[in-house]
Amino acid sequence: MLSALLEVVGPDDCPSCGGPRGLGGSMVCSRCRPLLPARLRPFDPPNAVAWAFGLGPYEGPLGAMVRRAKYRPDAGACRELATRLAAAAEGRLPDVDAVVYVPVPARRRMRRGFDQAELLASQVARALGRPVLPALRRVRPGEQAGRSHRDRAAGARGAWRLCRPPPPRVLLVDDVVTTGATATACADELLCGGARRVGLLCVAAAVL
Repeated sequence: MLSALLEVVGPDDCPSCGGPRGLGGSMVCSRCRPLLPARLRPFDPPNAVAWAFGLGPYEGPLGAMVRRAKYRPDAGACRELATRLAAAAEGRLPDVDAVVYVPVPARRRMRRGFDQAELLASQVARALGRPVLPALRRVRPGEQAGRSHRDRAAGARGAWRLCRPPPPRVLLVDDVVTTGATATACADELLCGGARRVGLLCVAAAVL
């Protein structure tokens, strides 16, 4: 139902309900905005990840915003999510040395015009006063949406390669965590490359 709504709402409509956007350039209307979480919530970290935080579950207005940013694609929605995630993360995470994002395939980035995880990571890094490190490179494209847990794990394994050495403490940033297969694959690569501890931050998680 919600995904169908997102196909018909216009670019100036609230991505959650299709009504008029809020004041001050907000992507979300005044009715849906209070429903967007503003504080981080911990969740059980995927394998190879030391700790994990997200804003909320991948549903409701938050899930709608993420889907709009990813599939419309809508850089404005992504920037608003990035601002909200960065504000929630400031002063609330274990200390890290650098922020690393989960990159999308180059062809998908060209088609969208942006990498949503990179936009999120840039805002979060600015709030934390830490550098963004483009340490991972997607070497095997593949769509994970709609696949089973086992298929996701198989598809994620070996899909990313380290392209520069990471520092000891890394914050891995992605937009959505569902089964955790992507986060595990990326964390494994970072740990094998010299990182000692990898934390995870996302906008939405299926397990929250």
